[in-house]
Amino acid sequence: MIAHGERHRVEMSINLLHALSAFASRDPMRLNLRGVFVKKLELIACDGHRLVSVDMVHEDFRGSNFDGVLETGYLIPLQAIEACVGAAKAVGAKRVSIARDPLAIGKPLRFAVSTFEHEAFVMEARSPDVDYPPIDAIMTTSKPTETPPELTFNPRLLADVTPVLDALHIAPRDGVKIVGWGDALSPLQLKAGGVRFVVMPMRGT
Repeated sequence: MIAHGERHRVEMSINLLHALSAFASRDPMRLNLRGVFVKKLELIACDGHRLVSVDMVHEDFRGSNFDGVLETGYLIPLQAIEACVGAAKAVGAKRVSIARDPLAIGKPLRFAVSTFEHEAFVMEARSPDVDYPPIDAIMTTSKPTETPPELTFNPRLLADVTPVLDALHIAPRDGVKIVGWGDALSPLQLKAGGVRFVVMPMRGT
């Protein structure tokens, strides 16, 4: 749970950051989607076919709300995340911190893999080169009165939901709820323990 005793820093499990990065695009032409987007109290990853959003009010997070530092949003590059995961495994680190260097006003956030007493790796997050998708427009909770249409999904797009829930210790018995849908070509919106997902259906099926 985020506390207000420590400013400009938030900490989470390396497993969670790794699980979120699975939702990021690997397309070299979509630089704005190649990473985990951090804004205010939200972590977001999207590859154009599915999206995950995690509020940093969950008990897995420790630190502060950055006091407005993340008002504009920053993208933690996928390459940096993958390097950090490797560094964490090398030193046995379990947590990752996203921190602002108080001596680097106006510069990117500092990004570090750390244990309680040892900092193993430092990278920088950067502002997205182009705008991130309109998350608020995608993440509606409206439900038409009619029953959801028959939808077909690529199972690989759903497989990465479980590691995110596992990293946040959300029990499978609590289930994943369908909270929004549209027509047969519209995304399906899911929610579990405060984590929101969007998955696009397959077309031409």
